[in-house]
Amino acid sequence: GTSGPAGVVPSDGTMTWVTMPWSQSGPGWKVCWAAQPPSPPSPPSSPPSPPSSPSSNWIAFSPGCVNGNNLVIYENMTTAQCQELCVAYGAACVGFEFGVDHGGDAPTDYQPGDCQLSSSADTSACDGTFYNLDFYFRPGGPGDACSVSNPCASDAFCNFDGGNSGSCEACSDCTSPGSTCYTCGLPAAGASDCNSACVASGDIGRRASEAGGKGPKPLVLDSSLECSGNISLVVRSEGVGATLDGQGRSRLFSLSGGCSLTLQGLTLVNGYSKEDGGAIRGSGAGSLKLADTSIKDSESEGFGGGIAMTDSGDVELHKSTTSGCSARRDGGGISIRQGGALALTESSVAQCSVEGSGGGIALADSGDLSLIDSAVSNSTAAKRGGGIQFESSGSIATFLRSTLSDNQAASASALYYGGSTSTQGSVDDSRFVGNIAENAVTVTAASEMSWHPCALGEFMPVRGEFNGDVRGCNVCPERYFGNATDLEAAACSGICPLGHFCEEGSALPVPCPAGTSMPLLGASRREDCLTCPRGQHQPDGGQPRCTACPDGTYSADTGQSYCEECEPGGYCEVVDGSMVRQACPAGSYNPETRSTSIESCLLCPNGTSSSDTGATTDSTCVPCRAGSFASGEGNEACKRCPQGFYQSATGATSCLRCAAGKFCPEGASLELPATCDPGTYANMTDDDGIPDCFDCPVGSSCGGGGAPPVACSPGAFANTTGLSECFRCAGGSYQSEANAMGCLPCDKGSYCEPGASRPLPCEGGSYSDNTDLSAASQCTPAAPGHIAARGSTEQTACGAGSFARGTRNEVCELCAEGSYQGATGASECTDADPGHFATTGATQQTPCAKGSYAATAGLSKCERCEPGTTSGVGSSACSECAAGTYAANPGQGQCVPCPHPLSSERGAVICSFCQKDFYLLQSADPADIFSSPTDYCKPCPPNAECSDDTSLATLGVPAGYWRASPSSAVLTECR
Repeated sequence: GTSGPAGVVPSDGTMTWVTMPWSQSGPGWKVCWAAQPPSPPSPPSSPPSPPSSPSSNWIAFSPGCVNGNNLVIYENMTTAQCQELCVAYGAACVGFEFGVDHGGDAPTDYQPGDCQLSSSADTSACDGTFYNLDFYFRPGGPGDACSVSNPCASDAFCNFDGGNSGSCEACSDCTSPGSTCYTCGLPAAGASDCNSACVASGDIGRRASEAGGKGPKPLVLDSSLECSGNISLVVRSEGVGATLDGQGRSRLFSLSGGCSLTLQGLTLVNGYSKEDGGAIRGSGAGSLKLADTSIKDSESEGFGGGIAMTDSGDVELHKSTTSGCSARRDGGGISIRQGGALALTESSVAQCSVEGSGGGIALADSGDLSLIDSAVSNSTAAKRGGGIQFESSGSIATFLRSTLSDNQAASASALYYGGSTSTQGSVDDSRFVGNIAENAVTVTAASEMSWHPCALGEFMPVRGEFNGDVRGCNVCPERYFGNATDLEAAACSGICPLGHFCEEGSALPVPCPAGTSMPLLGASRREDCLTCPRGQHQPDGGQPRCTACPDGTYSADTGQSYCEECEPGGYCEVVDGSMVRQACPAGSYNPETRSTSIESCLLCPNGTSSSDTGATTDSTCVPCRAGSFASGEGNEACKRCPQGFYQSATGATSCLRCAAGKFCPEGASLELPATCDPGTYANMTDDDGIPDCFDCPVGSSCGGGGAPPVACSPGAFANTTGLSECFRCAGGSYQSEANAMGCLPCDKGSYCEPGASRPLPCEGGSYSDNTDLSAASQCTPAAPGHIAARGSTEQTACGAGSFARGTRNEVCELCAEGSYQGATGASECTDADPGHFATTGATQQTPCAKGSYAATAGLSKCERCEPGTTSGVGSSACSECAAGTYAANPGQGQCVPCPHPLSSERGAVICSFCQKDFYLLQSADPADIFSSPTDYCKPCPPNAECSDDTSLATLGVPAGYWRASPSSAVLTECR
């Protein structure tokens, strides 16, 4: 073809022809482009100053929006500023969405003043969700005036006609099949603008809609779209978006020769390649950018099921997805090798698989990897890196607000990272959850990665293997604290110091409170702080030990932060290393404070006592009353005068002996005459201390006079007052206690004689279940076949194999040898029958085994049969072996037939002669004949007669025959 109206190739590069088969049956389109077309101007780094008023020729839709096709967003703008920004962006900007407030359901990322530049003006596809937006459409359609500062809309180009201004012309005028911008009769400047606006940024989505009538149809490809020139190609689809379908037979895009490709709003499906890159392959290509684009269900026999870029430029994915892709080598979704960087923003890779490593993404010897607000999920690698495999020693990976989840691999199910050895990779606010590895490793950091944000009290190793869910930094374990950010070791900033405790996630050690201490390193809980014991205190927090209270002070309770002054009535002393307050004992007092020993307690004087402890004055020391005394100082109580003494004065230190013939009971204050009758006793009253006679109390007896009551001894009782003697317990009852008021029934299995202090057991061989027996003879004798141990309440039958002859037996006897007893309660045992035996204590007789016998009854064992005899089970005698059999050993259970051709007599112990029809060739020891019978016994010679036990010498020679000698076995017929 030609290039330009004069057939001149532009100076900026050569033309490249590519056949693009848009349908399977129709003719292909030929599209060309010049190398390195002019790029649209970059957005301004800062918003322009707003003009005096917005341009009025912009078309506004209020409310209104477009679906996707976003270019860039600015915040806190005016509509006039947005118009300026859209013009400055270039022809790709068709209009902008402007954030207002119409009361709609506005998401949090669209606020009033937001300015979102857009590459589409299709407001019909907006679903109404963002109706807090107004949409402004940029002028410049076909026929409108245009200039450098006011370009045309996206479906038109500005024909400058060699100058700086002109009119907009429709792209369709110059891009029909078989035509290019250079064949429209345009000067070079207009053709270049046409090339940039209409070809390099062709509106494939619009053409797909036109081809499909009411809705878009997939563009079916049977070979890939190839770009091999050093140019930048933009393929954009608007509205619902176009779909390119490789039908599982063809790759969709092939890039080389420095070609850069930008895809916007497309869906690439069912791509396939026997080499690398199921959907897109770049080899020596420029950059690759995907915006609002999806790659689905594509497959590669090499690297990169969806995308494979080798020795090429950077790859960027913005709001794009790669899913359902697979590869044989590495990178089930995306593979970058010896190339540039890979950046994912608000994008995802999901449900991809690979037979090598990197189920979702694989980078090898390439640039940096960046994931921002992106995800890699549900992908699988047979080797390692179920989500991502990164092996680029000169590059780093950065993860920001991203998630790697539910991926699987043999190892490093979420991520294998082998990056730069000099610069750390970065993980910021990202998660690795739900991933499964055969070795349980979720993340392998072969190179250093920093984890953010690691706050105070957190840590994260920069390299190593991480198992399970990894949600970011780990909290410092209990017993340790982290007072710095970005700590790497589990020990964080160090072990918890003395006097402090560190719970899990502690940023700083927490001081143990006042009244406690911690003498060890590494305490983990408040409960670990040791409470100060009594007598110690700690006024400050965070201390390693408690301090003893000073002299004269104490702490009454544990956990005290202060010590109290020792009060009157006691003293403070050191006990087990702690200062403790002790109360003055009874019989003493202390009016002073801050006392330090028991010597500070003053003793009550002679003749007084005090039962109070902790007394503070001597007023508690009370004089002894009459009939009592207190000798010495410090008495807790006064003692009563003992019997035979009295004291009529108070405050006495001793008692006086009672005069002869007078009565002075215990505690007497006077000497009294002894005049009480039997059954009464003398004692003092509580009122005046003068003794009276009182009835003897129950459980006691009183002989009269001045004697005190005497407690009834065991075996006696007094059930009423006023008795001079105690009653004996009747037969059949007893009393083991003294001072009793009654007797108890005798125990079962026992008898109680009159006056018994305890039951006596029935003698062995007798028993009783009554409770009123008074003599041993009243116990019941045990019957024959039964026994009764001493103190039994019932008799017990002898068990099988034993007996008890007669009555009053205490134990059963075992059946003797040769007898048995199968029943219980027997008085005799039965002898074993002939042919049987019985051992000691047998419950039944046992028949003799084969080869043994018992000739008489009552035997304890069977005898063995002699050699040459045998017997059956239960035999009383042995039988001789029959002729032709033998029994070589004693006790054989049966006779054994002679080996062929031997025989024997009855009762034989060995077979030693030849049987009928055989003869003994020569004489020999019977044992030799038995061991080798065929060597000695030979078949009877022809015409001879051989009966049992025939030898060569005794061969039978019938009439009519003869032999030469007795040693000859040859018989000759007579003639």
